[in-house]
Amino acid sequence: MTEKIRVAPTRFVVVEEPLVVTARSPSAIDRAEHAHCNPFAKHDQLAPSADAVVAGRSVLREGQRGESIAELQELLELHFPQDPPLAIDGRFGPKTEAAVRAFQAAEGLAVDGVVGVETLGRLEALTERDLLLDPKFTRLDVRVQYAALARLEQIAPDARRDVIRMLRSEPFHALAPAAQENVIEWKPLEGRVTLEV
Repeated sequence: MTEKIRVAPTRFVVVEEPLVVTARSPSAIDRAEHAHCNPFAKHDQLAPSADAVVAGRSVLREGQRGESIAELQELLELHFPQDPPLAIDGRFGPKTEAAVRAFQAAEGLAVDGVVGVETLGRLEALTERDLLLDPKFTRLDVRVQYAALARLEQIAPDARRDVIRMLRSEPFHALAPAAQENVIEWKPLEGRVTLEV
């Protein structure tokens, strides 16, 4: 549907996209915005961050793409493996939606294929629980394991995701145990060390 929007007293701009009305939270004022800016519209668009989903400000759904979708696919494949394996391509397509629906059904969540606070929270809780069984974590020095677990208890839930990803990363495992403890405790390292996770 084509709409005309008045820009100046005698000029019009033609907009080819449909307008979608949303309220993002109970306190939000309903407002109209273009579908390509709306995280609730269904088509190929950049996905919101996982932090925004955990905070309840947005959702992940079919038609989105981006880093948070790739993270979702990794978590689904880690905790709820598919046959054939789910492609970790950063695109929320029909196979990712089917995997989300299957996970939601198995975990007793509302089955809607949309990843919101509850679904992502459950996946992250499984990630924290499974950290103790992860071979990469159990190969770490015992002091490093204790330091990591203590740090995870001290930090906010949305920051835990990054710490767990770091603990599983190859660059972190390449460091000496003393350097690993310094990284976990956020102490400056001697020399220049960059961790690309």
